[in-house]
Amino acid sequence: MEISKNQTAFDTVVAHLRLQKKRSAKPGTNVCMYRGPDGTKCAVGVLIPDDQFDPAKESQHVSDLHSTIPALQGIDLDFLCELQRVHDSAVNWDESGFTAWDLLEQTAAQYDLIFPGVRHE
Repeated sequence: MEISKNQTAFDTVVAHLRLQKKRSAKPGTNVCMYRGPDGTKCAVGVLIPDDQFDPAKESQHVSDLHSTIPALQGIDLDFLCELQRVHDSAVNWDESGFTAWDLLEQTAAQYDLIFPGVRHE
C-alpha cells in the first residue's frame, strides 16, 4: 500500500514539532512565520524545501502558496490549512514547546491518517 502525501507530510510535521521547542514567530509579535528566527519553521514551512521557499511570500496564507510550491502540491489544501491553524495558535505552545497533541490526533483522525509513534516525550 502506498503512503499518501498527506501521511508523509503529517509524519514530517509531527517529528518537527517534537524537536522544535518554540513556535516559529516574528520576534516581539504573535505573527507566525514559515521561516522564523534561529532556524525555526512552522508546520507548513517545514514541508517547503529551502530551494522552493521565497521570503517575499512569508506573509501569504498557505492557500496562496499551495499551487506555486511544488513540494506542497498533492497534499490536501484543507489539511495544510489545518496544520497551519494548529501551529499558529499561541495557546498550543508553552515554554516546553508544542502542547496541542490532542488537536493533531484529531487532525489525523479527520484525514484518515496514522499518528506516528509515541505522542510526545
